[in-house]
Amino acid sequence: MDTHKEGQPPPTPHCVVCEDDDEELPLIRPCRLCRYEYCLPCLGEMFNGAAADGGRMPPRCCAFLQIHTALPALNAQEADTYRAKLEEFVTPDKVYCPAPTCSAFISPRSIPPMPTNTPSPPRPISQQKIMADIVQRVVAHPAARFFRGEVDISQAPGYTAVVANHIDLTSITNHLSKYASAKELSADMKLIVKNAKAYNGPQHPISKTADELFDVYLEEVCKVLDFVARADRPTAQAFFPCPKCHVAICTKCKQIEHGTQPCDTTARDEELAMLQQYGIKQCPNCKQAIRKMFGCSHIQCRCGAHFCYHCQLSIRDCDGSCDRYDEEFSGQYSDAETGTETSQESQMHPQPQQQAEDYEDEDFNVTIQIAPNGFVADPAANHPTEAVAVRDIKGDPNHEPQSPHTGQHESTASETAPVNLDAGGSVRWADSGLDFGSEPDDSTAYDQIWSCLHDFMEYVSKNDGYNHGREDLMECNRCFQRVAPAKRRDNDIYVSRKGEDRIIKVDNQAWECLMCRLVTCTRCMEIFEGRV
Repeated sequence: MDTHKEGQPPPTPHCVVCEDDDEELPLIRPCRLCRYEYCLPCLGEMFNGAAADGGRMPPRCCAFLQIHTALPALNAQEADTYRAKLEEFVTPDKVYCPAPTCSAFISPRSIPPMPTNTPSPPRPISQQKIMADIVQRVVAHPAARFFRGEVDISQAPGYTAVVANHIDLTSITNHLSKYASAKELSADMKLIVKNAKAYNGPQHPISKTADELFDVYLEEVCKVLDFVARADRPTAQAFFPCPKCHVAICTKCKQIEHGTQPCDTTARDEELAMLQQYGIKQCPNCKQAIRKMFGCSHIQCRCGAHFCYHCQLSIRDCDGSCDRYDEEFSGQYSDAETGTETSQESQMHPQPQQQAEDYEDEDFNVTIQIAPNGFVADPAANHPTEAVAVRDIKGDPNHEPQSPHTGQHESTASETAPVNLDAGGSVRWADSGLDFGSEPDDSTAYDQIWSCLHDFMEYVSKNDGYNHGREDLMECNRCFQRVAPAKRRDNDIYVSRKGEDRIIKVDNQAWECLMCRLVTCTRCMEIFEGRV
């Protein structure tokens, strides 16, 4: 909506970021939901910033901005870097190279299908063999009974007067080796229909049978095309190379290739068990381990995902009814912070940290070494040493510090569980003064791609006279092939794919999600919808 007063000239258009109103710098309206205008240098900076910082991905105004709006401001390397980071961002089940020295993201387009017990269909022998099989099945169909050449219809009265080029299925069969393409075969099949209608009239039963015969032919062609499509699918492989370091990766378990040995997920299972033991969760988008130290349950991961720490649903989908109390307070007074309550014995004999709190108001200098299980790793030794709480009492120079555990269990110290350095919960960390990151950015929390249910419709260009970027350079956000927006026509119906009516488009048609503003080609749209 224009905000200038009536009778006054409209404000000078300017970049909403740098406020530059230089007429030589074209202003672009890249956002599909608002009228804010940006200059190309600022748009380019937004895309480069998103590529460098995952928390700023994707570049956005009120919604996801598409690369075609800023492509003229990016060089080839910057554009490719952004595409690689965007693909990693939008991929739901991310795969990374298992080699510790690499850990590169692997595009799902680089991963072959897993081997199955179902054999792949054999490839056709030749084009002539395909056409021969089609004609053979057409000839065997009942609709071919008038067109097999068993009766020489060319001798019928007046036939040659209306039919210049007589042809039947027998002559087609004999000519198969001379067809250079399926197009030539289809032309002769059409000629059978044309001749039948020319001699008998379009409503004659034989003419109707000729139409049926051509439908049979098209059906057989479609069967062969489906067969060829299955044969042309990527060959299932037991392993594939990392595109960066070229180490062989098992297609099934996504670990380093292990020959004929069965997949071993022991290390991964142990890691997940440890995360569960210490109450550490994984980001539902990128699977990074995350621990909430204190504060509310709204978490923003470094990958940009916003989710509830307790139920791990998207913040948009969490209704606030998830059970928070147990997780918020369990472990604050528990040794291993595994969600178990503190025993009566431990309550009677408080840990060093609790002892320190008891003496806060007294005249003591307290030095604490904290370890949930009573032991702490000694960097100067190869085995753990006992945690010691030392109290130096002022005014008593003869007092010597005593260790409450001196000489106990030294031989079994190395068998203790790992120390949980995050123990303590909100009581310990809220006032620690440590930086655990900034508060989540609510403006990016409710139209996330990773949790979007996706409602696609045809991407239609805005014909409002403003510059919305180089739409001729529009790309699919998954495979990055060129896509084209739909051309608006008065009689076209543009509705979402969840409606009953829609316009059928080709593969390079641009589709846009109404919720997260993702733009895809037809094939990738079907992948995001789970139909492929």
